Amino acid sequence: MGNQALRQANQDLCQAVQRGDVQSVERLLRQNAQQGSQQVLNEVSAEHGGSPLLIAAKNARLDLVTLLLDASADLHGRDATQWTALHCAARTAAAPHCTGCVQLLLARRADAFAATELGSTPLDLARRSRCKSCVRALEAHAVLWQGWVDHEQKLLMIPTVKSKWLVLVRDRRHNTGPSLFARGDFHNFIKKAQHMVREHLSTTSMNHRCPCCGKSNPIPDFVETFRCEHCKTLLVIPTSLQLALYEAEANGDVEPEPSMVLPIPTDGMQLTMDGEKGGWLRKLLANSDRQYAMTISHTQDHVTLFHLSLRFSSSNDREELGKLLQSPLLRGRGLAPAEEYSSLLTSPAADAEELPIPSAPPADFERFEPSAPSVAQQAQQAQQAQQAQQAHWPAAAQAISSTVAAAAPAALAAAAAAPTAPTAPAGDTDDGLCVVCLEHPADTAVVPCGHLCGCHRCMTGIMAAERLCPVCRGEASSTMRIYRS
Repeated sequence: MGNQALRQANQDLCQAVQRGDVQSVERLLRQNAQQGSQQVLNEVSAEHGGSPLLIAAKNARLDLVTLLLDASADLHGRDATQWTALHCAARTAAAPHCTGCVQLLLARRADAFAATELGSTPLDLARRSRCKSCVRALEAHAVLWQGWVDHEQKLLMIPTVKSKWLVLVRDRRHNTGPSLFARGDFHNFIKKAQHMVREHLSTTSMNHRCPCCGKSNPIPDFVETFRCEHCKTLLVIPTSLQLALYEAEANGDVEPEPSMVLPIPTDGMQLTMDGEKGGWLRKLLANSDRQYAMTISHTQDHVTLFHLSLRFSSSNDREELGKLLQSPLLRGRGLAPAEEYSSLLTSPAADAEELPIPSAPPADFERFEPSAPSVAQQAQQAQQAQQAQQAHWPAAAQAISSTVAAAAPAALAAAAAAPTAPTAPAGDTDDGLCVVCLEHPADTAVVPCGHLCGCHRCMTGIMAAERLCPVCRGEASSTMRIYRS
């Protein structure tokens, strides 16, 4: 097939996706499968403003997104402004359909920490469009800590306290977003040339050095991991951190757009943790019973850029957040070993009432019926995700779950016929030991399947290698440390 024929096939597919013509899309995909060309699936159409996958995500067409992904469309494909399908779905604001696309893309390992040419991540776009369900799904994928806190401010020297929902999330990677030159192959070539000159002059940046062998590496654009050119160690490009405070609505819900967003700096941040304090004036504040204080401030050139005073219900909550904020591996811009960085992303929970929801929730917003085997699997995951959200998120998630249930009758009907929980093997029923080493207690659960089947050490090794649940062999997006009372 010639270039002209490939471009025409791409235009036909883009037009069919734009119209929402499922039958035409299926027919064109079958024809393309016979030709075996990926250009038809992934080429960006200037006329339609994106590839077929981006167009389907912009229109929040979960059925078309599923068809294109199953046909091996490029999940990480970008247009000229560095928008991916996840950016397009997060910006649509057509709940619950846009949220279904977001969760499906996250389940397929879409990059949630890539910024566009103007510096917007999918979470930024979802917040601006005020789509609650998309914000919650993206935050669940990136959350390191979350919970209710008291935000303390002073009004005419009198302290005032207001209860708010605080989240600490991974924000973005520095090899994405705005750049002097357009990111991509040409930009990577320029960076390699600059790296060779700096290496010759012995002026390479510490952020580019491998922590294992100490030698410098040029960091390619858009990737999450790459191997050191010298010792072949798998290295991770860490994301920056962000604190966000959400106002609580009268009905107990949480606003979709935060009232305060604070990027955590890599240096110049001061963190102080005070014990139970607050004299007679604070005791008069009957609307607050949180006594464990933390003060976060950022000072640069003797100028205070922000000052945040928070109070927590328990010392465990405060200390857990403090450890995350003070971790040099999470806050730094330097390269990190993949295994060590993955272990830091295992978020332990102090309270059963404030457990973080799974970091990559399954697609429980499915509203189009795919092939018979995948319906039961997706519906089973939807039921498990709804149970997890009702247990671990405030009233906002419960309202979202009820909306989703009304919009997905086909998936919920299939869930009634599917088993509600996977069956554990006979050796993992009563003893509570790690199924990998059979020595230590099982204290780490797999997300999203929920199997509490391994010790923290063994599960850290699994997440750094195959990323599969030892019980059901399902894909593991993250793990969650469980503390038994």
